[in-house]
Amino acid sequence: MSFGMTGSGDQVRATSTQDGGRNSSDGRHLRSERSRQKIVDALHSLICDGNFEPSQAEVAERAKVSFRTVSRHFEDMDTLYRHSMRQLQAELFDKFLVPFSASDWRGRLDEAIERRAVAYEVFRPFRVVVNLRKYRSEFMRHVSDDVLVFDVSVITAILPKEVQEDTALTYALENALSFESWLRLRDSRNLSEEQVVAVLKRTANSLLSSVECK
Repeated sequence: MSFGMTGSGDQVRATSTQDGGRNSSDGRHLRSERSRQKIVDALHSLICDGNFEPSQAEVAERAKVSFRTVSRHFEDMDTLYRHSMRQLQAELFDKFLVPFSASDWRGRLDEAIERRAVAYEVFRPFRVVVNLRKYRSEFMRHVSDDVLVFDVSVITAILPKEVQEDTALTYALENALSFESWLRLRDSRNLSEEQVVAVLKRTANSLLSSVECK
């Protein structure tokens, strides 16, 4: 009887030890993930403040962690940028995957222009970083290419076949609705986000005015 009791106690203690070890491991993992996210958030914060090429030391100071902690999570700044950009891309791309409410392609194009304006506003400082680093980082070159392909594909997918087959017209639309056009209107012309959206819609409608398909 006592042997059974002892065996049962050993099993309880063993299980308790295993659970304690698992809980401890889970706690360390959560703390590590929180530190990692603090570092990414610090990089985003610095970039949004206009520091487009912050150092690891500056990131550590903004995140309120040690330089060693930053280095432990991200071996260099390129690794940190890679993680940061992937996270940002996922967040922005999700916004474009929401179904359009308009039933016709012209209405969906207007919605796409509005969504791009929101995404461009968020991505604006990070696009500067991409342009600064893409000649030094293969990953940043891929980010730049991916953003361009995604930008073009969102618009092209909306257009009727007749427009897609008109190469000059589709390139004109791509150029008119590009991030560079949006940025020029925002920065050089000092237009508000709403004003830029109105200009881009007007431009798209003018380019497509001769298209009769519905």
